[in-house]
Amino acid sequence: TPSIINVNHLLGNNNNNLNYRLLEYWLLRNQMSKLPAINHLNRMKINQDFFIPQRIWDRLFDYQHDAVKWMCDLHLKLCGGILGDEMGLGKTVEVIAFLVALSFSKSFEVSEYYKYLGPVLLVCPATVMYQWVNEFHKWWPPFRVAVLHQSGTYKDSNRSKLINDIIKTNGILITSYKTLVCFQKHLLPKNWHYVILDEGHKIRNPIAQVTQCCKLVSFNLKILSYLIHVYV
Repeated sequence: TPSIINVNHLLGNNNNNLNYRLLEYWLLRNQMSKLPAINHLNRMKINQDFFIPQRIWDRLFDYQHDAVKWMCDLHLKLCGGILGDEMGLGKTVEVIAFLVALSFSKSFEVSEYYKYLGPVLLVCPATVMYQWVNEFHKWWPPFRVAVLHQSGTYKDSNRSKLINDIIKTNGILITSYKTLVCFQKHLLPKNWHYVILDEGHKIRNPIAQVTQCCKLVSFNLKILSYLIHVYV
């Protein structure tokens, strides 16, 4: 196995074609990015600790660059945050880009559990679950993304197996607020690296059952509350 793989040399300079994306996906799925001097992706340096694929960075707007940098800074400070902005400005993409940067750059993590990106629990309204899935597949196919919901392919006892598989493979589990309450005995004890709450105003009532469940989720370092609307 060579220590340097230059896909640009193999496929030419057109990095946006289908063959490049398929080869990029194959390399990442086979963990070849762990090679010390691999050059299969052009990458952009966000800061001293984080890198992101150039093709993703180039597709973001300037204000989205600022959001990703801000989340990377929070990560290094071991802090959570609230990402609040107007609808339609691409907060979903900003969160995905941040997770890609964390996974791609393999930055140092002050953690006894996860050195890079561990398992992620993403809680959102049921109406947008598959929108999240589509965006993950569009922006970074190597992520393992699964849906925990009655509309998903896993049924009954298999759903518990799905949760365990996501934890073991450091995948991303997308579920609804209602499903979080229903499966709290399976979800709450697990050690999640990140917990992302889409439309976080759903937990604005401090005594509501869903709010209590979200507060009890076991996460490693921080919780990133992701809001579509900001309520005063």
